[in-house]
Parts: sequence; structure tokens; C-alpha cells
Amino acid sequence: MKNPISKLGPDIIGFLELRESLGYSRKSYEYQLSKIDAYVAEGFPSLDVMTEDIVLGWSRRRANESQNTRRIRLNVIRVFGKYQKGIGKTAFVLPTDFIDKQQPFYPYLFTDEELSRLFLAVDSLPPHYQSPNREYIIPVLFRMLYCCALRPNEPMQLLRQDVDLEKGTLFIRNSKRHKDRMVTMTEDLLVLCRVYDSMMGDRRFFFEPPTEKPRQNREPWMNHQFKLCIKHAGIGNGSQSPRPYDLRHSSCSRVILNWLAEGKDFYELAIFLREHMGHGSFSETFYYIHMLPENIIRNSGFDWSRFDCLYPEVNDEKA
Repeated sequence: MKNPISKLGPDIIGFLELRESLGYSRKSYEYQLSKIDAYVAEGFPSLDVMTEDIVLGWSRRRANESQNTRRIRLNVIRVFGKYQKGIGKTAFVLPTDFIDKQQPFYPYLFTDEELSRLFLAVDSLPPHYQSPNREYIIPVLFRMLYCCALRPNEPMQLLRQDVDLEKGTLFIRNSKRHKDRMVTMTEDLLVLCRVYDSMMGDRRFFFEPPTEKPRQNREPWMNHQFKLCIKHAGIGNGSQSPRPYDLRHSSCSRVILNWLAEGKDFYELAIFLREHMGHGSFSETFYYIHMLPENIIRNSGFDWSRFDCLYPEVNDEKA
């Protein structure tokens, strides 16, 4: 975030540094804290601590605001209040009773036919003067997202040296919870990456988005291109439209479905899937089982009791 403008500034910076040191992404808090900072600077310019008036004013329900969006806002101000109290300030901490329960989120799982339409749209993306080389970047980028089941930010952070075009591996560095991992590409994807690399020439990042400030604009640029392809493919509806993250969900779900169809033991293979996905625990991997149609799992003789005790409520951001 930009430099804070309220007197909360030093504590906001300290809070972000602490959360980052604990393995959390700054992005989880920066956006909401920047809004809180502006709110306090405008309405309470002399205060450097979270008071009851600040917190309750910020917590008022807004028009057309979803339950989950409000929950995010309130969780951030509650955690920040606890931080200020923890460093010895008389901060007001929002009671948990004020925070709505999380509404369940259901990822968009692409059908085979939709995936075909999506990648046809990806391959048909025309050149654009404001996005040089997007017609070469996007087909490789979105195939890597899907084939390797990556988080959307991970391919955009790949340095050229992180993509081993001899061994066919991707080195995912400093991803969620600051974990590194190695991901193996399929042979088809490896061939595609070799062709792409030879075309794009010398560069720092494997995928160089055509923006003036690539470090700041890398993911928004990718999200915009994804929306264009989704619209062109005619996928989604008014109530739910796919996100780049849903390629990861769809990829992992298909791996599990294939294992079940082939009669493989999911429990023995789950450890490999967990490492490939970069999950911190098995509960995050088992989250994908609960997204599959129950009749498919039942017909495959899936024994729920073998892992139900390991499965807490997990939202898609943890996966």
C-alpha cells in the first residue's frame, strides 16, 4: 500500500510487517487497511488508536454489500485492533458477535466443453496495440495455470530462470505462506513453453506483461485478459462468472476424478497432490473432494470416514 496518511500509519506498517513475518500475504490486509487509513484520516485526523467510534462507524452495513465482503472488512479492523491492544494501546476491539458468518463459496468448475471453448477463445485473442505480444503470452499462461493447477499469481511471478526448459520444471518461489516448491510440466506444455521462450527473447520474467509498471500491474492485466476470453467463449452467467483461480480448482478436481475412475487409492496419492498444489495441510487438499458430485464419490466406494476428522471448514482462499 502507499504510505499511510492517518496517524495510524506507524502501527499499520508494523502490523503488516508482523503478519508478513508470520507467513501471511500483505495483500490480505493492505487493501482494507488503506481504506481504514483514509477513513480515519478524514473523520478522525487527530487519533492514532482505534476507538469505539472509529470501529463502529466503519462497521456499519453498506448498501448492496454482500455478507462475505462485510465480513472481510470487519475481520481486518478486528485483527488490527487486537494488534494495537497487544502493543499496549487502549484500542477498541470489535466483538466477534458483530461479524457475520461466512457464506459458503462454490468455485466454478468448467465442463470439458467449456474448457474447449475457453482455450479456443484464448488462442483466438487478437493482437492489441496496448498489449503487445498478448496473443503469444496468454495461450501459454492460461495453459500453464490449468495444466499445473497453479495459483493465479504464481506464473506471473516466475523469473525466466525459474522455468527449466530442459527438465520441464517450474520453481515456484515464495508463494503462499512463503513456501517454495517444484512443479513438473506435462510434455505438451513443455514443448509449448520452449517455443514461446524462443520467440520472446531476453527478459527477466517468463511472462512479461506489456505494462508501464509490470510489478504492480501484472495480475490485474492477466485478470482483464481472462475476462475477455471468458466473455468471448460465452461462459458463466450473471450470478457466477469464472475467475482465473477456477482453472486451479477445475484442474485439481479432474485429477481426483481420474484417480477415482481408475480405481486408484486417493489416500496414498493425496500426499503427492498436496505437495504439487503447495498446500500447507491435508485439509486443504481434501477441500477438493467435497466439491465433487457426491454420487460420483459414493459410486467409487469412497470411504469418507478415513479423512472426515481431518477436514475442517476450508474456504477457497486457503486452497
